[in-house]
Amino acid sequence: MRSLQILVVDDDDADALMISEALETAEPRATVRRVVDGQEALDYLRRKGRFSDAHRPDLILLDLNMPRMDGRETLAAIKTDETLKAIPVVILTTSSATPDIVASYQHRANAYVTKPFGLEDFESTVRQIDRFYREVAVLPEADCSRPAVYADCAWGTPARMADNNNEAPEDLGAPVSYMVLADGTPVWDRAGDRVGTVEHVLADDQEDVFHGLIIKTHDGHRYASSDQVDGIFERGVIVAVPAAQLAEPSADGPAQVVDNDRLKNGLKRAWEWLIQPRS
Repeated sequence: MRSLQILVVDDDDADALMISEALETAEPRATVRRVVDGQEALDYLRRKGRFSDAHRPDLILLDLNMPRMDGRETLAAIKTDETLKAIPVVILTTSSATPDIVASYQHRANAYVTKPFGLEDFESTVRQIDRFYREVAVLPEADCSRPAVYADCAWGTPARMADNNNEAPEDLGAPVSYMVLADGTPVWDRAGDRVGTVEHVLADDQEDVFHGLIIKTHDGHRYASSDQVDGIFERGVIVAVPAAQLAEPSADGPAQVVDNDRLKNGLKRAWEWLIQPRS
């Protein structure tokens, strides 16, 4: 019987502790991670900052009333994100207000559960949720939301990056991972759509500085700066935006990046490389 990876999003320390204890004392024991508001939840799910090594959860338990970004905004953000929307989200809150219930289901919550007041009832309710998703529900594994697009639903790694055993490709990390990239390496965006192939890696090898990638697309060459590269894997690259949103190499840089000296410099480097004569 499998155990679940569960992300608890709750700013109340006492409630979060009771949830964790209920889940971690169940059999089999769930792996529980907790964040305190919606912004932290999105950072965790997108592996940003201190959550760069986070694991994709099988289930999210989401409180509604939290500071900074509440559960309503968080639910909407998750369910409109192509790489996240297949993760089941259960609203677990003290609110029994009809507008909250209706709005949660309208934003595609998978269930709405009101927190009981007594400790025993609270823990029993949490364990029932865990048991349902562990024993009854069938959860997505090799497919997040679009058939044949994701092989590793952990973070939207495209299926063609998997090997013959359907093993997810190794994340090569940074900053030296760019050194293994070859011309023709496939590039995808976060949604799993093909962007193109690597035409050239812009880097200063002696200083070990990775500037970005020149990518060959159906509509010509585009430039992805280092901060637009989400991940470099054994068999491909993931960038943060679709091909249409990547800037075109230029000697001057387009108007929209005129105030971004780093990007403008990268676009100029890419342009200079493209116009070099080749034998």
